[in-house]
Amino acid sequence: MEYKLIIEEYQGQKQIHAIVTGSMDEQSRDNAIRETVAFARKECIQRVIWDVRDTKLEYSLTGSHIVMEKLKEFGLTYTDRLAIVYKNDRLQHEHGANVAYNRYNNVTVIYDDLEAAREWLLQFK
Repeated sequence: MEYKLIIEEYQGQKQIHAIVTGSMDEQSRDNAIRETVAFARKECIQRVIWDVRDTKLEYSLTGSHIVMEKLKEFGLTYTDRLAIVYKNDRLQHEHGANVAYNRYNNVTVIYDDLEAAREWLLQFK
């Protein structure tokens, strides 16, 4: 798995765009989330797009459930906003979206629409 972290400005709002590619197992996912949160703290940015459209998940549906339950353990706070944009592994991402919906108001999961993710993040000032 490879990823890069980019700071983008979208309609006057700074957002971190984490672009993840390749195969992702639970360990590499967790490491990338920790590094993304650390980067966000360093840059004082609370809006993140986790772009996994070109990523293939190598963990189970249970792994998708668990990661959504433990986002706060990675350092995400109630003031952070996270938009996950995906194209592959639809069942896992839809399940993750349900877990996020039930647990948080600051996480959304969007199918293959980067613009919708950016717009969703704009709602939060």
